[in-house]
Amino acid sequence: VSEGIKEFKQAEQAVNQLNAALATTDNASGVTTRQITELGEAVEKNTLFRKTDILQAAAALTSFQNVAGDTFTRALKLSTDLAVRLGTDVPSAADMLGRSLDNPTDGLGRLEKKFTDLSPAQKDAIANFVKMGDVGSAQAVILDHLEQKTRGLAEAQTKGLTGSTNALHDAWSNLLESFGRTVGESEIAQASLSALTRVVIGLREA
Repeated sequence: VSEGIKEFKQAEQAVNQLNAALATTDNASGVTTRQITELGEAVEKNTLFRKTDILQAAAALTSFQNVAGDTFTRALKLSTDLAVRLGTDVPSAADMLGRSLDNPTDGLGRLEKKFTDLSPAQKDAIANFVKMGDVGSAQAVILDHLEQKTRGLAEAQTKGLTGSTNALHDAWSNLLESFGRTVGESEIAQASLSALTRVVIGLREA
């Protein structure tokens, strides 16, 4: 019961954090919590990262007003590969990526230390797109560049015994989360746990 409720609370907190972030920005990202959750579940199946990592990364990306729609989704997916390349967690990778995409004329910014600089042609393309007011196309140049450098890194970690072990761990954690959700959302279960708690306290006092 304890482990199940713990898993449920972690998932619930991640969803609540994302909902709050989306509400604060008036859903400027153009994506819903359900869409992000589904993406998180897909990522969890194919990488060593958890669904909650994606939810937290999405919350981080919502703080960048110029990152929305397809750009938001691409950036969220890219964050997993980027996290592997940079040796950091997914939310941190998403934050770094969001800063680069929010102001395309600055290029990769802090990420340039880890990757080959944009070519002169790419920089010119970004500058021209921004002048025309086409920020989305400018962002696409950066995303294409980073995807080319990192594509498949997160999924590559799931090969062999590591992947099999992680799949088992995810399945077990999701089972506990489902159990915890049942307990957390059931008034009968809550009442039963409260009664059991009183019994345990009584035993301790006795």
